[in-house]
Amino acid sequence: MQLFSEFVMLVFGSLLAFLALTGRFMLPSGLAIWVALGALLVIWGVRVWVRRGQLASPAARALQWVRAVSLVVSGTVMIMLIWMPFSNAPVLLATVGAILALRGLAGAALATRLPGR
Repeated sequence: MQLFSEFVMLVFGSLLAFLALTGRFMLPSGLAIWVALGALLVIWGVRVWVRRGQLASPAARALQWVRAVSLVVSGTVMIMLIWMPFSNAPVLLATVGAILALRGLAGAALATRLPGR
């Protein structure tokens, strides 16, 4: 199941980066949406980070570290969207997509190293 979730992140991140770089997206006009989404990602990442210490194997802790860092960085970039000019939005969204795609790759590699796999 963990390998599947990392594959979903890889596909989602790749799709987000593709849409951002080709300009085939439309940003919602409300700033509250971006702040809420960014804050949600940061909180989710911190929550994953806190739970990391409860895991026994080093591979599981490394996997949680990759997940936590990618969520916090993605959330921070999403929050930065409200202060940047609209012309920079595709670059920032492509950055978030690349971060999530790399998280999917790194997470899949680490998930295969988990005990019991």
